[in-house]
Amino acid sequence: MKLKTIFFALAYCFSLVGFAQQKNDAAIFKQFVSMSNVYKQLPLQLTLQYKKTSNLPIAEEDTANYTADFFIQKEGAYMRFGDAEQLINDSLVLMIMHSIKQMVVMENNVTVDKMLQAIISPTIPDSAADKFLEEYTILQKNDKNQGLIHITHKRKIFATELPYQETILSYDVKTNMPQKIVTITRSLVHIAADTEVDAGFQVITLEDKRKYVLKEDNTEFVYKSIAHKVNQKLPNVIADRIIKDDENNYVPVKAYENYFVTQH
Repeated sequence: MKLKTIFFALAYCFSLVGFAQQKNDAAIFKQFVSMSNVYKQLPLQLTLQYKKTSNLPIAEEDTANYTADFFIQKEGAYMRFGDAEQLINDSLVLMIMHSIKQMVVMENNVTVDKMLQAIISPTIPDSAADKFLEEYTILQKNDKNQGLIHITHKRKIFATELPYQETILSYDVKTNMPQKIVTITRSLVHIAADTEVDAGFQVITLEDKRKYVLKEDNTEFVYKSIAHKVNQKLPNVIADRIIKDDENNYVPVKAYENYFVTQH
C-alpha cells in the first residue's frame, strides 16, 4: 500500500430526487463548512472506514478498503490507515509502511493545530462561498434524525448530462456531526474503436468515431466514532518504534529490527 496523507476530499452521490432547497445556497454552504470543522478539537480520537471502488480499475489506488484511526493531541499524534502508520511529536514525523518493512523519519515543522486542520479536512473559508457556488450547486434535505447535503459540480461529462463530480454528506441533525461522505468522480477513458465492451459500461462515440468508456470512481468515508477523551494516551509514540544508536542515527527498536530506516 502506498502511504499518503489522508485528506478528506469531498465529492458526490446519486440523484437530486427528493432534495428540497430549504435555505439559500450560501446558508447551506456555511452549514457545510461548519460541519466539516465542528469535530476538529483537541484531543481528538477518530475512526473512519475508507472504501474506494471503480467500475474500471486502472491504477492500484482505484480500489481500497481499510480502517483509519487518528489520535491527535497537543503533545503529538498517532495515525493508522491500513497497514501504514504515522507518528508525530514536537520534533519528528515517523512514517511506517509495514507491507515493505520501511520507516521514514523527517523533521517536524508543523504545529499540531495546523496538522489537525490539514489531515482531518482542509478548511473552506466562509468567504469562498461565492466562488464555490459558481462551480457547484448545493441542496439540503433533513428528516428527524439525519440530514443530507448534496453538492453537484456544474461541469458535465462531455456528450452527456452527467456531472463530473457530486457529493452527499450525511450528518446527525442533533449534533451536526458528519456520519458519511460518499463520492463519485466521473471521467472518460479512450478505447480502440474495435474494442468490445461489456453491456454494463456506458460507451460514448464521437463524430470522428473515437470511442470512450465512462469511468466512475467511488470513494466512501464512514465516520465510525468521534471522541474527545482528555485522559486517553496515544496508542503508540515514536519511541515505541525507533531509538538513536551510539552514532546518533535512528534505528528500529528490537521488535522492528528487520525494518529499514531512512532519514530525511
